[in-house]
Order: sequence, then C-alpha cells, then structure tokens
Amino acid sequence: METMFTIFNHYIIEIIPEVNNFYSKLINVNLPKVIDTLYNNKSNEEFTTFDYFKDNDDELINIQPICFNLQDVALLSKIVKQNTEVFSKDILLTKSAEK
Repeated sequence: METMFTIFNHYIIEIIPEVNNFYSKLINVNLPKVIDTLYNNKSNEEFTTFDYFKDNDDELINIQPICFNLQDVALLSKIVKQNTEVFSKDILLTKSAEK
C-alpha cells in the first residue's frame, strides 16, 4: 500500500457525493417541448419542421431571414438609381446602388 496516496484517496472519497450531485443537477434540465416529444415518442416519424414561436409565444423577437439572389439585387439597385430623390437621405444605399 502506498501511503503517499492516502490523503488524496480520503479527499476523493469525501468529495464523490458532491461530484455526483453536481452531475445530476447538470443533466437534469427541461428539454424544449418538441425535443422532449421526439425523445419520448420513440417513433419512426420523420421530423421536418419546427415552429419555435408557436411553442414559445412569450418570445418578443421573430427573426425571419431574407435571401436575395443576383437578379433581386440588380432590380433593387435599378429601382434605387431611378428614384434617387426618394432615397437621397440613405447615403449608404445610394452609394451601393451606384457601384
């Protein structure tokens, strides 16, 4: 028996209940409804869509990304160039349309 490890072993034996408590609290979390349903359902249904804001009505921000292709950008540029007086206050937009 190695006597130099005795203090360390004693510390480990004392701390293990706290470590177990820490890990049990770490993994004891509430999953979002959709994930919990998928996890507990265990069916072979394919999951295709998820409406975050339907399940979380209290959220205040609804971010909806918009993607433009080259034709859209060219059309917007053409409209800005043709209506410079309307967009004259937005210098960044008019400079971008000119380029």
